[in-house]
Amino acid sequence: MENDEEHPRVLIEEWFPFEEIGIECRRERGMSSALPPLNYLHVWWARRPIIASKAAILGSILKSDFSRKDFYKIMKFEKNLTETYKKLISFKKLGKRSPIGYIKPRSFTQNNTSKELELIKHQSIFKNLKIMDTMAGGGSIPFEAISLNLNTIVNELNPVAVIILYATLYFPVKFGLPLMDDILKYGNKIINNVKEKLKHHYFWKDNQRNFQYIWVRTVICPDPNCSIKVPLTPFWDLERKNKKITTIVKKNGLNSNSEYKFSIINNPTQDIIRANEGTMKKGVGTCPKCGNSIKSEYIKQEAQEGRLGHQIIAVIYKIDEGKKKIRKYRAPSKKDIDSFLSAETKLKEKWDDWLKLNIIPLENFPKGSDNRPINYGMEKWHKFFNNRQLLAHLTILEEIIILKEDLLQKNTYNKEYIKAIITYLQIAFDKLIDRNSIQTRWVPSYQRIANTFARHDFSFKSSYAEMDIIGKGYDWTIENVCKAYKGLVDLLGNFGSIPTIFNSPAQNLKDINNEEVDIIVVDPPYYNNVMYAELSDFFYVWMKISLNDLYPSLFNLKLTDKDNEAVANASRFEGMGGSKTKLAKNDYEAKMEKSFKEMNRILQKHGILTIMFTHKATDAWDTLAMSLMEAGFEITASWPVHTEAQLSLHIAKKNSVKTTIFLVCRKRLKKREELWWEDDVLPSIKKAVTKKAKEFRESGIDGVDLFISCFGPALKEFSKSYPVKNIAGDIVRAEEAIEAARKIVIDITLQDIIKGKSYNIDSVSKFYLTAWHFFKARIFPFDEARRLALSVGINIDDLKTSNKLLNKKGSDVILIQPKEREKKGAIDIENPKDNGILINAVHLAILAYETGGQKAFENIIEKLRRNTDKSFRLYMETLFNVLPDVKDLATNLPEKKILGEILMTTEEKITPKGGKITDFID
Repeated sequence: MENDEEHPRVLIEEWFPFEEIGIECRRERGMSSALPPLNYLHVWWARRPIIASKAAILGSILKSDFSRKDFYKIMKFEKNLTETYKKLISFKKLGKRSPIGYIKPRSFTQNNTSKELELIKHQSIFKNLKIMDTMAGGGSIPFEAISLNLNTIVNELNPVAVIILYATLYFPVKFGLPLMDDILKYGNKIINNVKEKLKHHYFWKDNQRNFQYIWVRTVICPDPNCSIKVPLTPFWDLERKNKKITTIVKKNGLNSNSEYKFSIINNPTQDIIRANEGTMKKGVGTCPKCGNSIKSEYIKQEAQEGRLGHQIIAVIYKIDEGKKKIRKYRAPSKKDIDSFLSAETKLKEKWDDWLKLNIIPLENFPKGSDNRPINYGMEKWHKFFNNRQLLAHLTILEEIIILKEDLLQKNTYNKEYIKAIITYLQIAFDKLIDRNSIQTRWVPSYQRIANTFARHDFSFKSSYAEMDIIGKGYDWTIENVCKAYKGLVDLLGNFGSIPTIFNSPAQNLKDINNEEVDIIVVDPPYYNNVMYAELSDFFYVWMKISLNDLYPSLFNLKLTDKDNEAVANASRFEGMGGSKTKLAKNDYEAKMEKSFKEMNRILQKHGILTIMFTHKATDAWDTLAMSLMEAGFEITASWPVHTEAQLSLHIAKKNSVKTTIFLVCRKRLKKREELWWEDDVLPSIKKAVTKKAKEFRESGIDGVDLFISCFGPALKEFSKSYPVKNIAGDIVRAEEAIEAARKIVIDITLQDIIKGKSYNIDSVSKFYLTAWHFFKARIFPFDEARRLALSVGINIDDLKTSNKLLNKKGSDVILIQPKEREKKGAIDIENPKDNGILINAVHLAILAYETGGQKAFENIIEKLRRNTDKSFRLYMETLFNVLPDVKDLATNLPEKKILGEILMTTEEKITPKGGKITDFID
């Protein structure tokens, strides 16, 4: 690097143990019951693992020649971590229990010693180090900076996140464990008062402690000859164990109000399960009495007119059997319904008083990227709860406010200590509303409630779960908050430094002086992945009621600030002329560029900016890179860290990116020699990406993650000489560097998956093969499909129309199965022709084998003249290897099984990568 003399190199610019860091990230996230305490203190979206944050910080401040042994010691890696992990995964893939395991606890659970912290301070290239995260979100990065006893500055735009940051970073260091006793003390006072006020609104049978109620939404059947109240639910399961349905709700005919009655069936037969199908699928209902289809438009209209009802179908309770508490289910009784109706009556009685106190969130749900709440009658925030839920929540909130005013009036503690107590009581309240709204759902596989934000959206729930506030409610969330608080104090240890927290747009860090900061580590919003402001309004409207006077500068807007949020939110550009997607991209790029310019301003001359970023879409990477370079930065290093759980079905279904890219950036101190795209920059990109792609594949990075892992090296070469011009004199965007990397990755990968065998693959078949290899799912983003098609030499329109290999659905494409391709006329089993396209021949062979076995298969390949074609056989073998394992992928994938049978029953036997063919067929 030309500027080595001006910029002292740091560890992350020379080497970085990304494999070990990735393993510890997956260990950190592998146990949902034992996540880091900041993950279960309060909902926040898209948090990075804290061990990744620690590695990014240490790598950015330590000298380049820092001892690898000492780095591993500070990171708390165990010896032979990589080897142990690979052995564990190999046994897991075979469905066996490993005889070996990890020796040391997970890295994030282990504190550093004072001696280790002194070593870090001594070996840092910065003296009197000051670190900042300008977009702190849920606080993973500053949490690790504080635990390393670094002088930490934190900034965040979103007020909900700022409250979370105070609770995660500031109060645990400031007040330590004694504060927890007072959170419990005053929390229990509120719990006792609330239970006394609400006890008549929940019916308990003798010796039965209620925990949850299962509800379904109801709509009047639109057929005038029927007109019953249709219960809407995708399934009637209450409990599933080992994939077997063990308890269901059964419909038992109608009562006098034209509502279904219900009973609970334990260990139902398959006939009962089949006869008791769900009544809601993909937004469309079915009347169980007359069979009439109930369109989603009708359901939405009824909801908007206030006619979408609800009905309780099951009560979940526990009883004592010896020392055990056993979960049971019962049908609702008249007393259960009367108790709920009494809560509705009480809510009406209290409504005017609570209106005067301004404790009801009456704000309208704002139109945005997800308008389903408005479509389904939840146009105001208080309508996210049924009347009993709302009564309970308002009763608790009133008690919190009464307690706050009493503590402030009595001056029992200083105001900051009171602020801390009330903040945690509010956070416990937030946990309650997240788990006790009509946007929750019951999960039969785990027998528990999935919270409102189990997904990052506002999808409509036709059935939902309600908590029994007397049986398990605010006391449970108080207990969880205290557990999280203790965990935070324990992890921050005795060396944590108290951070400075600001609430500003990242584009205008008005409280920070020029060149005040030594390093910035940031995990910026990922383009259009999460609409943080829209989601956090759910909590903001409640926080504002109880915390406004304690944090006066945070809650001066009706809802969260969406104007300054750096996300590509296309809904904000609706009706403005032109493409709303393109306008959103331009807006995101402008905001990110301003944010990076601010980082450039506050960063000292030799400072480091380390960014954690991940996204499937090329547009996101292009926008990020252009923003960075326009702000005066160049990329000096990049590293891929595998941060998500291995073999996750969620990942498999979503074709999600599992790898986070660490981009290390420096201020560009002097103008570079002008280089040309075609002659200078592109060749250097090809060389760098070829080298790195091979390294990354050897380390186990594959699929779509290999693409994004290679974007970093390409952008590093590109940013060295920015701005870059092509031979025509036009400025080249980062997108072209990314596309060059993509083509190189495809070429290298293709050579690897065909194992160096020489055979010709046409462009259509090459696309199908590489699409399954990289995305490992039938559904993946259209734009990524388009770019992949161009890289292998075919237009995506040809794949849709001429070859009928895929369908477009919204922003995604779906790879079409052989039977559907036959229906569309792309292939014809009666008059077989493959037009020289290997995948056509394979799909015809699959159809033939499926209907007539080996003989039909042999007949069809003879007609196609593929029986002596080496390329056909090799392509089938290669496709079999790249198709995801049936056992690991929660999707319909008959091709894998049939190909396995074909290959096994023909003369040339193969052993596919990852096991025998017989491992993948029944």
